[in-house]
Amino acid sequence: MFETDRLVLREWKETDAESLYEYAKKPDVGPIAGWPPHTSVQNSLEIIRNVLSADETYAVCLKEDNRAIGSIGLIFPEQSHTKIDEKELEIGYWIGKPFWGNGYIPEAVRELQRHAFEDLKCTALWCGYYDGNDKSKRCQEKCGFVYHHTEKNKMCILMSDLRTEHFTYLTKEQWEKHENKKIGLYAERITKMNEYINLTLENIEKEHICCALGDKKHQAGVESKKKWIKNKLNDGHVFRKLNDRGKIFIEYEPIETAWVPITGKNYEYIYCLWVAGCFKGKGIAGELLEYAINDSKEKGMSGICTLCSKKKKPFMGEKKFFEHYGFKVIDSINDYELLALCFDDSEMPKLTDSAKLMEIDNTDFTIYYSPECPYVEYEVKELSEYAKENNIAINFIKIDSLEKAKNVPCVFNNWANFYKGKFVSNTILNANSFKKLIG
Repeated sequence: MFETDRLVLREWKETDAESLYEYAKKPDVGPIAGWPPHTSVQNSLEIIRNVLSADETYAVCLKEDNRAIGSIGLIFPEQSHTKIDEKELEIGYWIGKPFWGNGYIPEAVRELQRHAFEDLKCTALWCGYYDGNDKSKRCQEKCGFVYHHTEKNKMCILMSDLRTEHFTYLTKEQWEKHENKKIGLYAERITKMNEYINLTLENIEKEHICCALGDKKHQAGVESKKKWIKNKLNDGHVFRKLNDRGKIFIEYEPIETAWVPITGKNYEYIYCLWVAGCFKGKGIAGELLEYAINDSKEKGMSGICTLCSKKKKPFMGEKKFFEHYGFKVIDSINDYELLALCFDDSEMPKLTDSAKLMEIDNTDFTIYYSPECPYVEYEVKELSEYAKENNIAINFIKIDSLEKAKNVPCVFNNWANFYKGKFVSNTILNANSFKKLIG
């Protein structure tokens, strides 16, 4: 399994058959790539068993729900579409139409390039596209592939027709040069723009808040989050971001006013620390955290804390990262841990008694949510419509005050799911992930 900024690349499962059929049945997806549309869920299941179960073949999934939306894989010489050497591989891919234009496949291709060259030690990668498949051509160009040759009147076996296929090529040396050029540009860009901005009442309207950049469906959530920040600034809320366009920020405030079920005095609480995409691995996360630590000390705080998990979970901080800076576990419940960096011997924060309940009396699916995350508002709307259309009972409980936040019956940052009275996750759900969760 591999992870990128937005994706998970994992093995195909038989339970992916329904999702596979949903996207592979479309006539403008498979044929342009050389295979016929799927005819049924059973047909998709058979393809998972007989085709997609091959070595180095992965389902392309969004991190938010781990649902298969496409496929990508490395093809060995004996199955390649053209003649290649024994130490070379071919790469193939497709993605469902609703996800076109988001850059997901180039993101997945780059990760598989890294895997092929670094882990599998291959010397070159091939890729191909049929005449007219301009989307695939552009993807290959973005990922550094260079035109190599064209094969005309070539039999496309699965579609039983003759086609013209163009092949592109990328050596390990070309890949390294391509990657180093990107890294150099990013490093130069960050060096030149290595400045940070703290949101204030004066600048918040003209500044972005990092999440949901350019995503129109989440703009109402962005406005809701900005309104929330405005109201929290008087509480000492800090939203600090890199002066660039990306998800690079830290957000924290005093624990006394933080909308989380944690009690304490004179500690800062970190809601979120996020550095994504090309900005990762440049020391920016460390700079943001060090700023928060030093800011807390200058304010005379007794320490700073945050919520993490024993195993990596969505919308949770990386435990090992915080431990590197001296944070230690001071309280926990199940897989969730409260970490703190203490500056003195004062009493440390702790999870509230209500947070440790992790259960409610209502057996219907219940979601607690707050406007702290800009993704929340759209997903609540989508889930509400889905529940109404399918006659499913979903209870939505909005956390819109400090009192409510301090008394949520589970660990909570901005979203919590309960099913049959039990806490099940903190993952923000959409209709597809909800459907998968309840089976």
